[in-house]
Amino acid sequence: MAREKLLVIGAGGHARVITSILRQWSNWDVIGVLDRHEPQAPELIGGIPLVGSFQDIDHWIGRGVSHFALALGDNAEREAIY
Repeated sequence: MAREKLLVIGAGGHARVITSILRQWSNWDVIGVLDRHEPQAPELIGGIPLVGSFQDIDHWIGRGVSHFALALGDNAEREAIY
């Protein structure tokens, strides 16, 4: 069975917990993490590469990604992004 591609939105402490959980589930291919700001240097968040910023969501949708995990600790910010 093909694994579904998924991006994590958020790159803080909450995202590290979420990426750890998602990596244990075999039906998800966690392809990257998006941060509030464009990354300045290569970085791994919970072992997953930082691949861009929140502004890049449409780019990834255009590449066929249809699953996202909102990994923001702040409830108001999580609601706003949703």
